[in-house]
Amino acid sequence: MTGFWLVSYIILWLAVVALALAFVATLRELGVAGVLRREVGNNFPHAMPTLEEDGPSLHSPLPAGALPHLDRGRVMVVFLTPLCEGCQDVVPALNELAAGSHDVHIMTVLRATARQAAAFLKVFPLSVSIVPDEDGALFARFELQSAPFGLLYENGRLARKGRVENGLDDLLALLGSPSASASGRSRVYPADEAVVGAGS
Repeated sequence: MTGFWLVSYIILWLAVVALALAFVATLRELGVAGVLRREVGNNFPHAMPTLEEDGPSLHSPLPAGALPHLDRGRVMVVFLTPLCEGCQDVVPALNELAAGSHDVHIMTVLRATARQAAAFLKVFPLSVSIVPDEDGALFARFELQSAPFGLLYENGRLARKGRVENGLDDLLALLGSPSASASGRSRVYPADEAVVGAGS
């Protein structure tokens, strides 16, 4: 009996050591995969589009029928999704901007089902126009791959675009306001051209 128990203990410990080695090898492979993923992202910029590549081309017109009656004046369109943390964070800034004296019509495109949109708006109420995008068709028509993302149209043509996840500063940069920080301007394209009639 003693010999049997000794052999079973040895087998048990060998199994524990084998499992520990397999666990270490798995962790190592996951680390290598993470490094490779970062390298692939760095070598292939299309994995994460640049500001210039994301969304419609500069000076392009509003897609026909996408957002009707917005071909005059300045229009800011901000694209949001309910589960995006940056989208949630930009809501107070959108409301603040809408309450200000900026000469711009602001609207949001919310990619969500009716139930998701209702839940989002209950927690993050918006005081700007909201266009529902239940099936993501508007995101696709505007060729957007990230959110929150803003587009500024002047007289129906795209004047500036950018990521607006850092609140009011990013929205002011999108408007071309001179009060926007350098950091905010780095998240819009083009960053170096003042938009005619930009508010402060």
